[in-house]
Amino acid sequence: MSPAPREADLEAVVLDLLGTLGWSVRHGPEIAPGELAAERGDYREVVLIERLRDAVVGLNPGIPLDAVEDAVKTALRPESQVAESENWRAYRLLVEGVPVDFRSTDGSIRSARARLIDFDEPGNNDYLAVNQFTVLGTRERRPDVVLFVNGLPLVLMELKRPGDGNATLRGAFNQVQTYRAQIPDIFTWNQVTVISDGTQARAGSFIPEGAGRCQAGFRPAVSRLRRCLQGMRKWPRGSPFSAQVPCSCERASWVKDRAEPGRRRRRRRRP
Repeated sequence: MSPAPREADLEAVVLDLLGTLGWSVRHGPEIAPGELAAERGDYREVVLIERLRDAVVGLNPGIPLDAVEDAVKTALRPESQVAESENWRAYRLLVEGVPVDFRSTDGSIRSARARLIDFDEPGNNDYLAVNQFTVLGTRERRPDVVLFVNGLPLVLMELKRPGDGNATLRGAFNQVQTYRAQIPDIFTWNQVTVISDGTQARAGSFIPEGAGRCQAGFRPAVSRLRRCLQGMRKWPRGSPFSAQVPCSCERASWVKDRAEPGRRRRRRRRP
């Protein structure tokens, strides 16, 4: 009788799938602060700054380096302690670019929007999947898999042990809410949160009102998971990951019709 699959086994399957889809894969401890291949200076940092800086330079050839540095600093500078508000700010920067001013060669001051992601040519972006990515907030937490695009953590995946009756989707969802309370910075740039027990999965927002609206039973889990991850590479302009999670239900409204926190959408009156 074969041993019961472990949570690490599902994690390995996810990373293998991501690797076949063109994502680079790194083990979190290998790039942790203090290591030779460190990509962060502190466990409180959730953005891989050098990858972001390199991407902004490559995607904005008409913007001088000092303006690129200003754009990176602006993108990383928080304006609120509320996770939802920061997530909205980051979303606007993703789809609209970061506003920068710089002096052109003729001496005039020019304004531009520095792109953080290339939505027109997805192949121009840097894709990195990291497992066991430790983050320090009010507590130290370690999400199972985080997907970075140009150094920005756009996707968080929380996995539970397949076949364990106590390791449920509800438990994974509750774990995400623990992350939201204790390491909120990991959600500043988050566009999709995925929870899975290897048999079923759900994808949506980290915000409780939106999470879990889009769901699908993964039967078989690997083939459905592959479809989900493949979709995350197809980005229409202005709507990151808006048509990617191939669930049997309608796309979650938080992606399809996203509104600024505190702003109510008008309801159409029935004739």
